[in-house]
Amino acid sequence: MKRKMVGKWFSFLSALIILLGIAMPQVKAEVMNRETYKMDWSYSNSKHREIKTEIIKTDSGSIAYCLTPDLRSPNGDDLPEMGKTSDAVYRVLLNGYPQKSPSELGVATVEEAHYATQLAVWIAANELTVEDLVAKNERVHNLMKRLVEASKQETGSQDVFLKVNPVDPQTATQKGDYLETGFYAVQTHAVSGSYTILPENAPKGIRIVNENGEEKSILSIDEKFKILIPKDTSSGNFKMKVKSTLTNLQAIAFKGSEKVQNTTVLLQRNSEKISTDLVVNWESVGFLKIMKLGEKKELLKGAVFEVSNENFKQNVTTNDKGIAELGNLPIGIYSVKEIQAPAGYVLDGSTKKIEVKTGETAVLELKNENIKGELEITKVDIADGNTKLPNAEFTIYNEQGKEVVKGKTNEQGIAKFKLPYGKYTYKETIAPNGYVINEETFSFEIKENGEIIKHIVKNKKEEKVSLPSKPNKPTPSGEVKPSVDVKPVQQSNTHNEVRLPATGGVGNEFTALFVLGIGFIIAGAYVLRMKNRKEM
Repeated sequence: MKRKMVGKWFSFLSALIILLGIAMPQVKAEVMNRETYKMDWSYSNSKHREIKTEIIKTDSGSIAYCLTPDLRSPNGDDLPEMGKTSDAVYRVLLNGYPQKSPSELGVATVEEAHYATQLAVWIAANELTVEDLVAKNERVHNLMKRLVEASKQETGSQDVFLKVNPVDPQTATQKGDYLETGFYAVQTHAVSGSYTILPENAPKGIRIVNENGEEKSILSIDEKFKILIPKDTSSGNFKMKVKSTLTNLQAIAFKGSEKVQNTTVLLQRNSEKISTDLVVNWESVGFLKIMKLGEKKELLKGAVFEVSNENFKQNVTTNDKGIAELGNLPIGIYSVKEIQAPAGYVLDGSTKKIEVKTGETAVLELKNENIKGELEITKVDIADGNTKLPNAEFTIYNEQGKEVVKGKTNEQGIAKFKLPYGKYTYKETIAPNGYVINEETFSFEIKENGEIIKHIVKNKKEEKVSLPSKPNKPTPSGEVKPSVDVKPVQQSNTHNEVRLPATGGVGNEFTALFVLGIGFIIAGAYVLRMKNRKEM
């Protein structure tokens, strides 16, 4: 029974150890060794001795520096990592050896460069002071002072940072088939790294491209990127973040022991950073152009249209060129309806649909029919309105007094004229046969399509002229007796000419007078002859 209990406890503890081993992060460690070199370059007044050091190296070959000068250097010791040293020490390491060569540091040898850097590390870690040291090698001490000054004056931090520029919202503008932002650049002091874009509520079809136009999901920190949005995407905005995995240098501290120094090494470490929200805006807009034409393709001014959809409504009016335009119109399908026709034209009440696309001008060409009406003139006798008069001619004039059309009344005494919208006058230019012309000028106006204007124009007959009767024949007693009765002949003459007939018939005036004279001569001769007989 006891063996079973022991077995169970052993199994439980084994499982617990395994779980703890998985759950707890493994502590990193470095095996370090030392190399000695001869030096006699600095003396400490407080310690009353020469300051000595060795070159400490990790198994990977990195240079480590001592943090506690009074203990021995590690030599084959496996030292565990214990975090980071101060930024002041970090800045010394970043500016010293081996980050920079001896010649860059202004010294002659690797040993001089290493020794000056080690002195500066101790001073930055508050283990020594500049004032306590007596220089025995001016090159070494001058370099040490420069490194100490850099650790104090510079602001570099081993804590990695990430910033994406620009931080302000960007507005994408159209270029070809896409709306494009400007380029974003990642700013960091990491020595290497990569990043991805995390869009939030972005529209479908967006693309992320680098400066070479390559579409990428993972970019290196030295690459810029921009966002492409399909141009047919409705106006809007979205947010995004930049998530990065960055590698930077850190002054990692390794724990020694009571006899072995703590050390620090400038090593690369990875960390994840996420940027603040970046906002992308865009406006997908286009243009609408409405052209209004007449039946003869004349440009029509003054047509008013209502342009609308679910989110938009506005009226526009055509100008002198027959054009109405709307700019910066959100993309989509719009309804266009004429709500007021140009003067003289029939309103087109139908609704047209048109699509406005990003960066494009949608053109809608619409035609109007002229307003047409009719003038109907009925010509009647002034005395008897039931008597219709054919062949009366009327001439129509426009508002400027220019002749438009002329026509005659038919057998029913009616003349019809089809006319477009406008103001007119008309007058009778030829009267019916036997009637006096009507000199009055009449006005009318065609205002509505299909309108029929009816006028009645009256005429009076020409007055009859009474002609004289035939001359009477003389009698022997001197009395003149009437001969054949003369009846006046009415002639169809629009100019009212009056013609007299000859005796016994119809002749001209000269013949009638000649015959009348001969008659008087014969009558006189007869009277004279009768008188002579009585005297004999």
